[in-house]
Amino acid sequence: MITTLNTIEQYLQQIDKELTTNHAPKWGLMPAQNMVEHLSLVLMLSTGKMGKDFKGDAKRAAKMKANFYGAKYPFPKGVLIPGITPGTVPPLRCSTMAESKALLQKSYTNFLQYYQENPTDQIPHFYFGHLSYEEWIHFQTKHFEHHLMQFGLLPYPLTPEMDTNLNLIGEKLQTVYKGLTTDHSAKWGRMNAHQCVEHLTLVLIYSTGKFGVPFKGDTAAAKKLWHPFTLAANPWKTVFSPSSILGDPKPVRNETIEGSKKALKKAYAKYIHYCKEHPNAITPHGFLGDITTAQWLQVHVKHIDHHLSQFGVIEELV
Repeated sequence: MITTLNTIEQYLQQIDKELTTNHAPKWGLMPAQNMVEHLSLVLMLSTGKMGKDFKGDAKRAAKMKANFYGAKYPFPKGVLIPGITPGTVPPLRCSTMAESKALLQKSYTNFLQYYQENPTDQIPHFYFGHLSYEEWIHFQTKHFEHHLMQFGLLPYPLTPEMDTNLNLIGEKLQTVYKGLTTDHSAKWGRMNAHQCVEHLTLVLIYSTGKFGVPFKGDTAAAKKLWHPFTLAANPWKTVFSPSSILGDPKPVRNETIEGSKKALKKAYAKYIHYCKEHPNAITPHGFLGDITTAQWLQVHVKHIDHHLSQFGVIEELV
């Protein structure tokens, strides 16, 4: 419990030092100052300032509570605030951000004092029903995290599927580092093994949008390719047109394949950071059009397998 309280206090310090009215939300309607006052309001709610009787459905509340407290996912986006008309923002109570931050700190102090004096009280949450002090601390921690992520003060965590694919890419790249050598000959295509390593590096960088190359194809046609792409073992052979893929390979930039592998490792490390900082980004793919970070992760998994099978490091995918 102490560790969690320390976490909340770290978030309070971060809000006080870093958050300004210039911060724009990555989702939702609340401006930064309104968000600060919203945090204050929920702290007040957890001390019974808005009543101690739960008026919702107890069975539904119990189910929602179990899902929330059992989940490893971040606080969900788009949760409606009870009593607030959808599409509107609650009015401010304070005239300046500094005053709103002071109110937030006072609300947190009152929260701690209330439960020091009433440690066994259970105060109702709008959705989850009555919560104990420990349960409120857990909720407040996730709630603070959610809004710090909303304003870019904390990175938004990847979904479990994205995290799995990012790790899978790392595992497959280990096979590239350890298993692919200049002695391997391509079963198809014009690239040699050294060029393949640098190609994988370029595609990782390309997927971050760093090259600034827009998608120039037919957007509607590209979108239709996504489903067959996900089903295909090797879409570069069965989904995409071979004539549009094959071309002269780029000259290598590093003198040795080992030097290129080091560059690939560096690019992957930067890509991990990119994914965590930009989990909702949309960047172009040459055939699939504008796709999300989650989709790009799937592309990289299949793309690395495609080239590992091209050089016989793994069995050809069918």
